[in-house]
Amino acid sequence: MNTTSVGIQNQTQNSDQFGVFSEYFSTFKIGTLLNRSGITKTKGCTPLTIFTILFNLAFCRTNLYQGVVKNKGTQVDKDAAYNL
Repeated sequence: MNTTSVGIQNQTQNSDQFGVFSEYFSTFKIGTLLNRSGITKTKGCTPLTIFTILFNLAFCRTNLYQGVVKNKGTQVDKDAAYNL
Protein backbone atom coordinates (compact mmCIF):
# COMPACT_ATOMS: atom_id res chain seq x y z
CA MET A 1 0.00 0.00 0.00
CA ASN A 2 1.42 3.34 -1.00
CA THR A 3 1.02 6.22 1.38
CA THR A 4 1.14 9.84 0.44
CA SER A 5 1.71 12.80 2.66
CA VAL A 6 -0.55 15.80 2.55
CA GLY A 7 1.64 18.82 2.03
CA ILE A 8 1.01 22.46 2.72
CA GLN A 9 0.19 23.02 -0.94
CA ASN A 10 -2.62 20.44 -0.84
CA GLN A 11 -4.01 21.90 2.37
CA THR A 12 -4.27 25.38 0.86
CA GLN A 13 -6.00 23.97 -2.21
CA ASN A 14 -8.47 22.09 -0.01
CA SER A 15 -9.34 25.19 1.99
CA ASP A 16 -10.21 26.96 -1.26
CA GLN A 17 -12.65 24.18 -2.16
CA PHE A 18 -15.17 24.76 0.65
CA GLY A 19 -17.84 25.56 -1.93
CA VAL A 20 -17.46 22.37 -3.98
CA PHE A 21 -20.75 20.90 -2.81
CA SER A 22 -22.83 24.06 -3.27
CA GLU A 23 -24.30 22.80 -6.56
CA TYR A 24 -25.13 19.46 -4.96
CA PHE A 25 -26.77 21.15 -1.98
CA SER A 26 -28.83 23.42 -4.20
CA THR A 27 -29.95 20.54 -6.44
CA PHE A 28 -31.16 18.44 -3.53
CA LYS A 29 -32.44 21.46 -1.57
CA ILE A 30 -30.46 20.70 1.58
CA GLY A 31 -31.30 24.14 3.01
CA THR A 32 -35.01 23.38 2.74
CA LEU A 33 -34.49 20.00 4.38
CA LEU A 34 -32.62 21.64 7.26
CA ASN A 35 -35.47 24.13 7.70
CA ARG A 36 -38.12 21.40 7.64
CA SER A 37 -36.12 19.48 10.25
CA GLY A 38 -36.41 22.43 12.62
CA ILE A 39 -32.85 23.67 12.19
CA THR A 40 -33.33 27.41 11.87
CA LYS A 41 -31.20 30.52 12.21
CA THR A 42 -31.28 32.36 15.51
CA LYS A 43 -28.28 34.65 14.92
CA GLY A 44 -25.13 34.69 12.84
CA CYS A 45 -24.72 32.80 9.59
CA THR A 46 -27.25 30.43 8.08
CA PRO A 47 -27.52 26.76 9.08
CA LEU A 48 -26.75 25.80 5.47
CA THR A 49 -23.41 27.62 5.66
CA ILE A 50 -22.51 25.87 8.90
CA PHE A 51 -23.62 22.49 7.55
CA THR A 52 -21.64 23.01 4.33
CA ILE A 53 -18.44 23.84 6.19
CA LEU A 54 -18.82 20.90 8.58
CA PHE A 55 -19.67 18.54 5.71
CA ASN A 56 -16.61 19.63 3.74
CA LEU A 57 -14.23 19.04 6.67
CA ALA A 58 -14.31 15.29 6.06
CA PHE A 59 -13.28 15.72 2.44
CA CYS A 60 -10.49 18.15 3.32
CA ARG A 61 -8.93 15.61 5.68
CA THR A 62 -9.17 17.87 8.67
CA ASN A 63 -11.02 17.80 11.97
CA LEU A 64 -13.32 20.31 13.61
CA TYR A 65 -10.58 21.85 15.72
CA GLN A 66 -8.22 22.49 12.79
CA GLY A 67 -10.93 23.43 10.32
CA VAL A 68 -13.08 25.74 12.40
CA VAL A 69 -11.52 26.60 15.76
CA LYS A 70 -7.95 27.35 14.67
CA ASN A 71 -8.86 28.61 11.19
CA LYS A 72 -9.82 32.26 11.61
CA GLY A 73 -10.66 32.57 7.91
CA THR A 74 -13.92 30.61 8.14
CA GLN A 75 -17.26 32.33 8.40
CA VAL A 76 -18.34 30.10 11.28
CA ASP A 77 -17.45 30.47 14.93
CA LYS A 78 -16.77 27.37 16.99
CA ASP A 79 -19.86 27.94 19.15
CA ALA A 80 -22.11 27.90 16.09
CA ALA A 81 -20.56 24.65 14.90
CA TYR A 82 -20.94 23.03 18.31
CA ASN A 83 -24.55 24.21 18.64
CA LEU A 84 -25.53 22.74 15.27
